Amino acid sequence: MQVNIKNLVDDVQCYQTVRDLRWPDGINCPSCQSKHVIKRGFDDTESARQRYECTDCHTRFDDVTDTIFAGHHQPLKVWILCLYFMGLNVSNEQMAQELDVHCSDVHQMTTQLRQGIEKKANCDSVYTDEYSIYARLQTWGYEHKRVNHGRGEFARDEDGDGLCEVHVHTMEGFWSLLRSWLRPHRGISQEKLPLYLGFFEFVHNVRKRGKALLPALIELLVT
Repeated sequence: MQVNIKNLVDDVQCYQTVRDLRWPDGINCPSCQSKHVIKRGFDDTESARQRYECTDCHTRFDDVTDTIFAGHHQPLKVWILCLYFMGLNVSNEQMAQELDVHCSDVHQMTTQLRQGIEKKANCDSVYTDEYSIYARLQTWGYEHKRVNHGRGEFARDEDGDGLCEVHVHTMEGFWSLLRSWLRPHRGISQEKLPLYLGFFEFVHNVRKRGKALLPALIELLVT
């Protein structure tokens, strides 16, 4: 799905974009997944936010119920534009100027967005070399596979398809790209660094940049 950035500054189009990405096959209840849903007017504070009721379990919900975008004082379009600028790798300070929002608000929003992305996009498998520092990965819940460079092993085909899927060949390029990605963000604390790494990991894995990245980010956070 292509997202026209001009539509995101319009409340109605912004909510429609979220609906299309959250429910590509039609609106369904977040509680019981039923598609027997009726409209119940619009939100009192954001007139473009549609409200619904499930006729099976009688749950009432709206376009952003149970998503990271629910329950905030900033309008949805500000959150989506914030996400858009994150995809462009804009610093919090510049983002605050572009959105005309206080820097502390932007900092809080980007932190929550990165937390949501890290939580939903967390990788399950990690491939490394034989260095012992990686031994804890399995205890942290990752599937860990390694190649033994000391014994001359640099790649391994485990499923017999002729492709050596276990390797670390791309990591040197990954770290180089990561250094460039982090450059605009000065003074990242050790506490927040994993959130920036998690966001970059998602960006790297979806193979999209700039405007093309926004639909994947929204979809991840609303589904």
